[in-house]
Amino acid sequence: MEPAINTAPAITAHQVDEKNRTRAVQRHAGPHVFYFETMIYAYLDGLCSDYDGGYWELYELSNGGFYMTPPDTVSYEIRCPGNYYDGTVSADTAGIIACLFAYGALWERTRDDRFIELIGLLKDFAAEHPDAAEIFSAID
Repeated sequence: MEPAINTAPAITAHQVDEKNRTRAVQRHAGPHVFYFETMIYAYLDGLCSDYDGGYWELYELSNGGFYMTPPDTVSYEIRCPGNYYDGTVSADTAGIIACLFAYGALWERTRDDRFIELIGLLKDFAAEHPDAAEIFSAID
């Protein structure tokens, strides 16, 4: 039997431009805008002792997903005591990890299924990411 060949197009990320940032966050967070960004920032702060804030970039995915990335520094040292993950990752990878944790916490807080959908869409993107192994190790 021949192995299945994936013919689906790759999921792409498109940076949200300055004038559409507020609308993008509102579209994905719905009525939970206040908690949404705050929760993402808080998760990275808890995962990375060197994180000290800054201007985050926003990305919409071709599959309907969304994520944010912290300032593009050389790297972020991520520690997840709950699963013993410890690794150094790029800003893009750190943002994906923080968003996945935050979306889960947002679902627990709100029970709004939009966050379950965002998890699935971002995991689909993460599976194709060059740092997929790091991402899934961190969130496992």
